[in-house]
Amino acid sequence: MQVQAYYAFQPLTAYLSVNYMDRFLNSRPLPQTNGWPLQLLSVACLSLAAKMEEPLVPSLLDLQVEGAKYVFEPRTIRRMELFVLGVLDWRLRSVTPFSFLGFFACKLDSTGTFTGFLISRATQIILSNIQEASFLAYWPSCIAAAGILHAANEIPNWSLVRPEHAESWCEGLRKEKIIGCYQLIKNL
Repeated sequence: MQVQAYYAFQPLTAYLSVNYMDRFLNSRPLPQTNGWPLQLLSVACLSLAAKMEEPLVPSLLDLQVEGAKYVFEPRTIRRMELFVLGVLDWRLRSVTPFSFLGFFACKLDSTGTFTGFLISRATQIILSNIQEASFLAYWPSCIAAAGILHAANEIPNWSLVRPEHAESWCEGLRKEKIIGCYQLIKNL
């Protein structure tokens, strides 16, 4: 997240980086050593995400945050990138909550008065909770709906907006899941 903020990467880049790490670790656990494998994996995943989403990608050396315990050579990072790509079967395009935010914001605010705020605030909410493992139980559309609803409740006179309202926004959204995700965000 430090690198994302430093280079002003898009929120989607940070989300994809964590998504790649989660999917990789779900398929292939890393050896429990002194921490360098996880750091190498995080740099490789961030690099892959940046290459997918950013118009300008810093060098592999620059992607490594200042003060990191280990600094890897670019060829080592590239080899790890290829390993990650292989484990993920080269499937880097992921549906994320950000894919739904604009649509859901318009569903909630048909006048467009607060759409920008809803999207911006929901993005902040999602990014601030991205490392919470409990979110893996929810589909991206559900996370987006819960984020938009949480943002809406910060707008004066919109406190009547409830998670149940979002069920009709998109096929596959379920009231129970939206409520669960909404409560998770509220409690964090």
